Amino acid sequence: MDTIILEAIKQLPPKQQPTAIAIQHHLNKWEESEKQVSKKVRQLQTEYLRSVIPLQNEINAIIKGLRAPTEEEIKDANTYQIDVKDIKASPLQNYWGQVLMNNSLTGKLLSETDKEIFKHLLSVNVQLGENGKDFTLNFEFEDNEHFEGCILTKAYIFEDSDDELPIKQTGSSIKWKEGKNITKRIVKRKQKNKKTGQTREIQKEEKAPTFFHFFEDVEQINNEDEKIERQQFDFELGSQFVNQIIPKALFTYLGLKVGDEEEDDLSIDEEESEGEEESLEDD
Repeated sequence: MDTIILEAIKQLPPKQQPTAIAIQHHLNKWEESEKQVSKKVRQLQTEYLRSVIPLQNEINAIIKGLRAPTEEEIKDANTYQIDVKDIKASPLQNYWGQVLMNNSLTGKLLSETDKEIFKHLLSVNVQLGENGKDFTLNFEFEDNEHFEGCILTKAYIFEDSDDELPIKQTGSSIKWKEGKNITKRIVKRKQKNKKTGQTREIQKEEKAPTFFHFFEDVEQINNEDEKIERQQFDFELGSQFVNQIIPKALFTYLGLKVGDEEEDDLSIDEEESEGEEESLEDD
């Protein structure tokens, strides 16, 4: 029995203690049943993901125009009242970039520069770990003016298959081209000397608001509170990609609102830096 509950029951009058113990007995069975059901749900979720993940390769091949749709894939064209006369490979330009812009969650996280870079996003997919719980998001980019073409990843590692949260989250190292790193910015600040009252303008490097912080290695954050906050944020965002963004991508690309789309308040705050004044004891 839980120590806290045990101590609380001891505070009851002696005649009521057996009653409380009996109630807790059934609540313990209730909790155990809940655990068993949750375990089965997780097993079904894993089975579901293993069955649908292979479809990603076919979808991305069609999006990138690597092959034409097959007769089998377009057999329902009449249902859409579309008369297909010539089947050719026809890539959907900026498909994934448009998906991320239109999605109610990721759309709020993209800066204007992000939107330009995501026009070079060729594919997004998820890989499931052998334990059925670990997963990795892969973002495939073609070469662009900010960084070399590559696959950026975000991996979520769980210690145990029953864990609700990952114990480790790792991201990719982006090889930014000279002067093109949008995760940092130089801001100007006024600095005042308390003794003389004189002010001077200084330049300081700060983090810039951008979606690409998502690919940073969270484990490298030194501040524990900030680290925990980022871990929670990144895991929620990663889960959204697996459960909603990727499987409902066509709806979002077409500008349709997904029925169960969550109006989440996840956001990357932009710091108001320019024009702030700092105090300086000595020059």
